[in-house]
Amino acid sequence: MLLLSYLSEPFVQRALIAAFPIGLLAGMIGTLIIARRMIYISGSLSHAIFGGIALGLFIEESLINLTAGGIAMSLNFPLLGAFLIAFLSALLISFFATYHPAKQDILLSFLWSLGIAAGIIFLAKSNTLKTNLSTLLFGDLFLITTTDILLISIIVILTTLLIAYYYSYLKIIFIDATYATLKNIPARKIYFLILLATATAIVTLAQAIGITMIIALFSLSSATAALSSRTLLQMILISILLNVAYLWLGIIISILLNIPITPAVIILSGTGYLISEIVVHVRGN
Repeated sequence: MLLLSYLSEPFVQRALIAAFPIGLLAGMIGTLIIARRMIYISGSLSHAIFGGIALGLFIEESLINLTAGGIAMSLNFPLLGAFLIAFLSALLISFFATYHPAKQDILLSFLWSLGIAAGIIFLAKSNTLKTNLSTLLFGDLFLITTTDILLISIIVILTTLLIAYYYSYLKIIFIDATYATLKNIPARKIYFLILLATATAIVTLAQAIGITMIIALFSLSSATAALSSRTLLQMILISILLNVAYLWLGIIISILLNIPITPAVIILSGTGYLISEIVVHVRGN
């Protein structure tokens, strides 16, 4: 009865609806990340973008105090800050991967630690950012708005078009990047586009589900899907289904046990991956 009464609430209905575009986006991006072995890169991007959003929030709050809200209310500074840092980070990672591959791990560690450090500094300097930054880290799907769902859906469409356009190339690149280069496939361009798509997805999802859940949805479901997939498309589809299922179950568990959604989804995703690994190992023996 408790669950049924909550299901009639608009904020719960929005969360359940949002699970579809979020699952789609995380499934597609997560597959690209796992197939290209970019887990650490996605983590670095997430934390760098966290710093960018924190900077945007800090600037927005400062302008509100200085101008009584004029400029700050007309522009979305957190989103602008996030997209700026996302683009610059993707550009830097792509540059290092191409010209200084031996130093790429150093750059990723730099972006990861700098993003967190910047977020903490802006938190310490603000009186009103604690709630916002907590939401950015851990998210709250029950707070998602219709506008958020529409924005995520637009990014889903763009990401789908990107994957569909380069699908034949992606299959070759993920199998053998060197061979792809010899076949004159624009591997560097596609790599940068994957980085940009990943960064854009993180920016879009950050304020809805938080950095922590983003990393979990991008990695765990796709890693689970990789254990039983034979093709890239199959991996994408399984990853999407798992993400939507984990989000729905996470929402239900959150209501029944009165706990936050994020840890519920992460535990479900982690448990699913662990069980899948055990099953594959047992069958292999």
